[in-house]
Amino acid sequence: MAGSRSGGLRGRKLPWAIVRRRGSAEQVALLRQLVTMSDEERVRLIEEFWADVSDGLNENPRFVAELNSAPPRLPDEPTPEQLDAWIELASMVSDPEVRRAIRDDLNDRFTDGPGQMLVSPSALASYESATPLIEEAVEAHKAGVAPDSPLGQELAARYLAWLGEMFDASFEDPETRDEIGRGLSEIEPAILADLEQSAQGPPATDPQERYQHLVQVISGTLESNNAQLADYARAFTWLSTALAPTTVPPD
Repeated sequence: MAGSRSGGLRGRKLPWAIVRRRGSAEQVALLRQLVTMSDEERVRLIEEFWADVSDGLNENPRFVAELNSAPPRLPDEPTPEQLDAWIELASMVSDPEVRRAIRDDLNDRFTDGPGQMLVSPSALASYESATPLIEEAVEAHKAGVAPDSPLGQELAARYLAWLGEMFDASFEDPETRDEIGRGLSEIEPAILADLEQSAQGPPATDPQERYQHLVQVISGTLESNNAQLADYARAFTWLSTALAPTTVPPD
């Protein structure tokens, strides 16, 4: 039974989690409740949180589903860091002020204008269709394939075709190709800088980013996800070189 997994947290893990967070009797009782929640209770808490904060986005059910596409998975024997992350996350998602702030932000950003277009069902489907292409670029970069090789040029052409389909426009002319390449070259330094700065996680003043960080700590995926993000960033630099005018094959 899924709910039986929480029993492992009622042993030595529980008192140490509480000792590390000294507080009033009420705070200790709350900590005990958070730590000893069953799998079903944890899932229900997160689902109720997203149902609340996504209110107003119901016309875009795919985007709403994406928001909670990677819920936290606390293991049977969590580390102290994972347990602390769960306590912080559970406290955060239970806070009405945090919920209101995230709900307002989501609605401000994604209910009209460019933000609405960026998370439309067609846009989300387009992002998903581009994933194999980016993964091929990751593997080509890792294998030492030159950006001006036939494979590099093929992937660059496919990337431009994907952009063209997404925006219903042509990006084949040399000036636009060069502009897109220069834009891609800016992705890697920005991502690597963000990864370095966020080693301790986003601050509590940025609840959406803090939520995502805590989920990855709880699920034990933070390191692998960051490594994948860094790989993607390097692949974008590789693609930017493939798009540079000097690598365009002659007609």
